[in-house]
Amino acid sequence: MTNLFDQRKYPLIIEIAPDNIRMIAEIFPAVNGIVFFDYGWHLEESAHPIHQVKGKITGTGPWRVGDAKIHELNQDDTQARHRAWWEWIEIIKKNYPPRERIEEIARRFGAIV
Repeated sequence: MTNLFDQRKYPLIIEIAPDNIRMIAEIFPAVNGIVFFDYGWHLEESAHPIHQVKGKITGTGPWRVGDAKIHELNQDDTQARHRAWWEWIEIIKKNYPPRERIEEIARRFGAIV
């Protein structure tokens, strides 16, 4: 497969716990794991849209970061997740911050950019 931080055709999904599964809009390496942004992070729809997950990064797809599991969206994922991805594609066409701003925010959360 690929490096966790390579660009890809399909979005990443992280399972932090069985009841905490999120789609990843942006992902960056950090000293002790990763920093990721939820879909819609820039719309301020969530009180906590940016996260740090600590742990060693392992795998080549799917990946693990500590106890969290990460995989690319695939045919085994729910229709709701596929729909959320298509909605996200439409959202980011409007008012998505420039890459420099995204990286600046990520650095504040411990990302190595």
